Amino acid sequence: MRKVLPIIVIIVILVSFVLYYVNQWEDSSLKDSHFVTEQRYLEISQSPSELANFVNEVKQNPSQVITIFTTIRKMIHSVDLNGKDVYNKDERESLILMQRNLFHEELLSQTPKATQILNVEGERAKWQEIEFNIIGSDSLQPKFYPPSIVNDELDFEIKEVAIIQTVYYTNDLETEGYKDTDIYTEYIIVRNMNNMWEILGWQRIDKFEIVK
Repeated sequence: MRKVLPIIVIIVILVSFVLYYVNQWEDSSLKDSHFVTEQRYLEISQSPSELANFVNEVKQNPSQVITIFTTIRKMIHSVDLNGKDVYNKDERESLILMQRNLFHEELLSQTPKATQILNVEGERAKWQEIEFNIIGSDSLQPKFYPPSIVNDELDFEIKEVAIIQTVYYTNDLETEGYKDTDIYTEYIIVRNMNNMWEILGWQRIDKFEIVK
C-alpha cells in the first residue's frame, strides 16, 4: 500500500499538468480567435447577421466600443502608398453604418446617416488634398461616473457614464489648420437600460499624455 500511494500521487500530478497545459492551449486559441483584422471588420460590416452579433458583444465594454470606433475611423481614411483609397465608397459606407451601430439612439437622431456620410467624405477630401492622414490611435482607461453627470441634460434614462480620452496619431504633417497634428478626442459612452455601452457624443480636447 505504501508503494501504491506515491504512484497515485505521481499520476495525479501528471494529470494536473496535462490539464493545465490543455487549458492554456485552449485559452490561447480562444484569444487568437478573437483577433480581428481590418479586412475582417469590413466583412462583418457587410453581413447584417454577423454585424448584429459582433456589435452586441462589443457593447459589453466601453473600451471595446471605442477601440472598434477608432479602428473604423482609421480604415475609412486609409490610403495606399500611392495615395489611392484602400476602400471604395460602398465599403466606406458599410464601415460608417458599422460605426452607427455603436451610437446611442439620441446621437443617431441628431446625426442622420446621410449627414454623417457627407461629413466623412468632406473630411476625407480635405485631408487628401493636404496629404493628412490617421496612422493609428490609443486611448486611456475609461473613467466611470454616475448617470447624474449627464442625466440633468437628458430626457431618457441611463445606468452609468464612461469617459474615454483618445489620441489619433497622424502622419505628422504640419499645415495650416493642423498645427497640432495628432487629434485628441474625448468620448462619452453611456450604459443604457439594457446594459449596453453606446457612444453618446465626443469633442476635441487639449493634448494629454498616454499613461497606462
